[in-house]
Amino acid sequence: MAFLTVATGIYYRFLGFSQWSLATDEYYVYRSVTFILSTGLPEFPCGGYYTRGLLYQYIVAPLLLVGMSPASALRVVTILSNLALFPAIWLLARKLGGPRVAAAAIIILSLSVWQIEMARFGRMYAPFQAIFLWYVYHLYRLMTEADHRRWPYLICLSIVGPLVWEGGVILALLNFIPLLAHQKYRTWSSVVVSIMVIAAVLAFLSINFRTLGAATALPPESAGGAVSTKSLIGSIPILLPDALAEPWSAAVVFGLIALVLFAMTRIAPRRVGTQAILGLGLIFVTLLFNQLLLAIMVFFGAVLIGWLPRSVARQRSLTLLWFSFLVLAAWWVFYSVAVLGNNLRLTQQLEPLVKFPDLYASLIFPWANVDLLLSVLLALGIGLAGLFGVIRPKEPMAGVSALLLTLLFSFVLIGGSASLYHETRYAFFLYPLFVILALFGIASSARNLMPRTSWPTSMALIAFLAAFGATNDLSFDHLRNINSYDTNFRVAMPDAEARHYYTRHDYASASAFVDSNKSPDDQIITTSVPATLYLESVGYVYLDRSDHRHRGQACNFGRAERWSNWPLLSSIDEVDVTIDADNGGHYTWVIADHLSLRDDEWTAYLNDRDRFDNEYVSPDGRLRVFRTRHHGDD
Repeated sequence: MAFLTVATGIYYRFLGFSQWSLATDEYYVYRSVTFILSTGLPEFPCGGYYTRGLLYQYIVAPLLLVGMSPASALRVVTILSNLALFPAIWLLARKLGGPRVAAAAIIILSLSVWQIEMARFGRMYAPFQAIFLWYVYHLYRLMTEADHRRWPYLICLSIVGPLVWEGGVILALLNFIPLLAHQKYRTWSSVVVSIMVIAAVLAFLSINFRTLGAATALPPESAGGAVSTKSLIGSIPILLPDALAEPWSAAVVFGLIALVLFAMTRIAPRRVGTQAILGLGLIFVTLLFNQLLLAIMVFFGAVLIGWLPRSVARQRSLTLLWFSFLVLAAWWVFYSVAVLGNNLRLTQQLEPLVKFPDLYASLIFPWANVDLLLSVLLALGIGLAGLFGVIRPKEPMAGVSALLLTLLFSFVLIGGSASLYHETRYAFFLYPLFVILALFGIASSARNLMPRTSWPTSMALIAFLAAFGATNDLSFDHLRNINSYDTNFRVAMPDAEARHYYTRHDYASASAFVDSNKSPDDQIITTSVPATLYLESVGYVYLDRSDHRHRGQACNFGRAERWSNWPLLSSIDEVDVTIDADNGGHYTWVIADHLSLRDDEWTAYLNDRDRFDNEYVSPDGRLRVFRTRHHGDD
């Protein structure tokens, strides 16, 4: 059964995979690869470098040299990367839960629509997912078997990962799990190398390569506020300064601090241990700064890593400390609701307590909005994995604890990073681990309920597979039509689902319409930069200064668009001047994408029947082609 589903999954991954035009983000990678083929580096014509998916770019480059089409070169790498994931799925799932869990994981991830769609998407998400799961497999072997031969694999993958996707910094952080978990892993070489890797990765990510060595992107009149240093860490709402500003609340805070410190003096360090004291101290610091969610995650992290085993957590000397922690947490709940409420909803009042890491915006809402049933199934299974892997561990640092700790680190990174967008694909690398842990949790539940027979485990896994079949992630109708126009371009698909699979736009058909209808001397203006790849002649790119894309794509003092190196127009007035400057009686063609048409002024300008005719709408409905009118045009 597993072999049949793998074969089916491979078939749908390759079915018509290069048939349709590049998606927006695929275009960016392709253009950067062409820069590599020209200069050896991913350097923009106007200066600066595109380093996202750097290693992926250099793998694609020789495929273009041997004559592969852009779509084929970009996507064959991601499909093969996705297939390289399957040995890791089998090995990890079998080590964790046995062959039945491994077979169930293979079945789910072979036929998963999301896995197949992202494998066909020419970006770095599928390659990094494979790197991540292979890393987790070697980490699991190291933690459960004390196999020190796994260290070189961990170090190499933690170096390669960030070069494939910037989120690969998580691998450099995960190197510290063994070091924190047990002294036997803290050799001089492992500590020094792990520190060097994380330092190098953070240094690499801190450099703004996109503007390195480039001319000023915007003209002087637009430069104010143009340069921003994007933090890798999201904002942390801290209430402590406000609480200390008022005498009565300051007195309460200092009283609670005194209570916690007194409770800590009651602890017997020799019985509790240095690591437990460190973990308790971290919990106190996070609570002091009103980070209740982070405090809970620190607590579970300390339990998973073995700093707070049950034998320590239940000691009577810690009772007063646990009580003081609860009182401190209750104080911040009261302070947020009673003092900072100001007619806000309860969820808004409590937001400062659970905003960092922002798991709701970055993980919970995007996933539940796309597939609530799948989200519930995975959460239930992973919860059961935690129950049987942590509460009833066979050893202080059980293998499942290492995997759950990996999830915890990843949640903090994803929810705590500064990001303009929250998309499910940013957590795509975790999906196989979610599935494996959920299956392990279900199987462990059945095994613990009826330990003397094996059939309940098989039935539980079959029930999970049946439930998975009811989710949106298993759709044979979607797979049968995966190479069709409507499926590829997400026609009539709900917006959240389209973003989940990545929204694609039909740039090629709009460009082909212009090329087949324009005269040689007609000029072109496009708001869709990827359309420049398919147009036969050079024109202009229009991105209004108010468009969020403008600051990232303008270069050379605002005179050029960064990716295409076409002349850049930054206002409707500049579009007007460009059109009016053509006094030879030729037409101007405008390709407008759905993002630009959200601007009411731009939409009204194009819909002016005295100036433009709407000549074409792409079949996906996301691009429109307008042509200027001349006197006498009907």
